[in-house]
Amino acid sequence: MKNISLMIMLLTLTWACSQSEDANLERERTIDNSLSGKWQLTEQLMDPGDGSGTFQPVNSDHTIEFFENGTFTSSESLCYADGVANPGTTGTVDQERKALMPEGCRDDKSLPAFELGYDLQPPHLIINLFCIEPCALKFKKVK
Repeated sequence: MKNISLMIMLLTLTWACSQSEDANLERERTIDNSLSGKWQLTEQLMDPGDGSGTFQPVNSDHTIEFFENGTFTSSESLCYADGVANPGTTGTVDQERKALMPEGCRDDKSLPAFELGYDLQPPHLIINLFCIEPCALKFKKVK
């Protein structure tokens, strides 16, 4: 009788823990409403190397859209900051670490994952690009 009670208790505990882990994973995959939606590029920072760079207005069609399932789509590549219009980028978001993980930025799979930090300062979203000198994109939410 003790063995049956112990087994029932262990099964209940295992079931409760797996449900809790599933809920945590689902929470990690979703993003909050302040980030979800479509954003339009409005300014760009490209520092010349002496710290004097400031955000400058741009006229661009570059948009990025964040979805509630923790993914994003960018109309232009986020892999390179060369100012050349490149094919779009898709990827995932880690809101806890404030990081975007664009897919396809690294051909060499032995290298660490390519990540871009971001800072949400409503009504703006600033994405820090991978550059030697400071460079970033500033977006404004459009919907």
